[in-house]
Amino acid sequence: MLLTFFSLSVPARAQERNWQTWTNKDGELLVAELVEQKADAVVLVRKSDMKRFTIKLVDLDKEEQDYLTKRWEMLQKRKTGLQQLKKEFPAALSKPIYRLEANSFTFDKPKKNPELYKNMEVTAENFYDRYARNFRMLNMGNFDNQLGNIGHRIPKDLKEQRQKSGGATLIALEAQLNAEWLEKELKPYYEKWVKLQEETVLPVKPEPKPKPQPKPKPQPKPEPKSEPKPEPAQKEKAAEPKKESPPTPPTEPVKSEPKKEQPKEAAKKSEPEKKEEPAKKAEPKKEEPKKEEQAKSAEPEKKSAPPKPEEPVKKEQPKQEEKKKADDAKKQDSEKKEEAAKAEDTSKQEASKDG
Repeated sequence: MLLTFFSLSVPARAQERNWQTWTNKDGELLVAELVEQKADAVVLVRKSDMKRFTIKLVDLDKEEQDYLTKRWEMLQKRKTGLQQLKKEFPAALSKPIYRLEANSFTFDKPKKNPELYKNMEVTAENFYDRYARNFRMLNMGNFDNQLGNIGHRIPKDLKEQRQKSGGATLIALEAQLNAEWLEKELKPYYEKWVKLQEETVLPVKPEPKPKPQPKPKPQPKPEPKSEPKPEPAQKEKAAEPKKESPPTPPTEPVKSEPKKEQPKEAAKKSEPEKKEEPAKKAEPKKEEPKKEEQAKSAEPEKKSAPPKPEEPVKKEQPKQEEKKKADDAKKQDSEKKEEAAKAEDTSKQEASKDG
């Protein structure tokens, strides 16, 4: 059973792959398995295509180089200790057996009629040869796994052999001899291997550091959108279209009477009156619009109908209004001149009558 256990455990372990990430001197990453190490190089198997290749330590990252250098030192120390310990494997234990009766035996020599039966060695079920072969299979590749399997098996075998011992039969004496050899010889020998393992613990591989990427340029912050400020009410009023003023009713032209010839003396007397009369007669005309305004204000206010929506003022409207204003001003000037001429004629007529 023990032989089958050890023979099956090693191939199962060998099928497992230990994939690791490696970094070269340029910061590039590679996933591969370390299958062999040399003083200045390592042999890797790439995971992507399972290709086997060799890479020098100088082509790897500084941390990878330090890790592999320390690992190489531990491996060399372990290799030397492994070769030395294999030569120290304990010899088989041998003891004489004495017959007491037909089917009873003992390791103690009897005082009366001692009869040597035979010398018994640790050979039950190839017990000794099995452990010798398992230690011989230890190498640099399976050192930790194989040593762990041996250490796991020793206490189980020791317990089993102790349970079989404790009688006077040959099977009981063999089990007692096997247990004694395991306890006194094999366990101390196994502890030497454990000590070598602790002294040559392989360093832990550092975590890969990816190649530093350039920092992105800071992007300019977007300017906050400024909301349009509300314009004052005056500008809004100025923007509104101007209301058209109602057209002024046309004034009737005043018929001028034909001028009569007057004597020179009457003309001279009427000259000072010309200056006063137009001024006196022009005053009531200035007051007329005021009276009209008072009359309008005295009238009761009529309910104004809702204003109709004004049509958009065309661009030519201001020019038309300016022309209307100019025409109105000309008409007023002409009316004033006609009234002045009329007043002058009436004054001449009165002067002639007085004369």
